[in-house]
Formats: sequence, C-alpha cells, structure tokens
Amino acid sequence: MPGRYPVEWVRLTELWYEDFNSWKKAVIDSPPHYTKPPWATRDKYPFLEPYTDFASTFILERPDHDYMRDAHSYP
Repeated sequence: MPGRYPVEWVRLTELWYEDFNSWKKAVIDSPPHYTKPPWATRDKYPFLEPYTDFASTFILERPDHDYMRDAHSYP
C-alpha cells in the first residue's frame, strides 16, 4: 500500500577502477570537486563520517572464494 510506511533511501554506488593506484588517484590524491549536498554531516568529501555513516567494500575481479561453487545442498 503506497504511502503506508516511511520511505528509507539507501544509496548504492558501484565504482570501477583499473587498479589500486587508479582508485587512489581518483579518490584520495585528486578527487573531483563535489558540491556539498544538503544532507551532508561534514564539510569535506565524502560529506559523511567514515566508518559511521557509510561502508566501503573492495572486491577482486577474481575473488578468493567462490561460495556458489563451494556451497553444499541441504535436504
């Protein structure tokens, strides 16, 4: 039923880089200039408190573990 529950927005962004050095250059060394959004809790990019307001995950192109392959079926 639309409008019955409050809407909670979750932002998901998937960024791809050729390697670690490309990521470091784009995010740490010389990030683009971003306009501070109205919901920002900090003045500096990424405008949120690291380890508190957001989380990052880095995955390999070829992951170390294949859980789909290693999964066991259960009766």
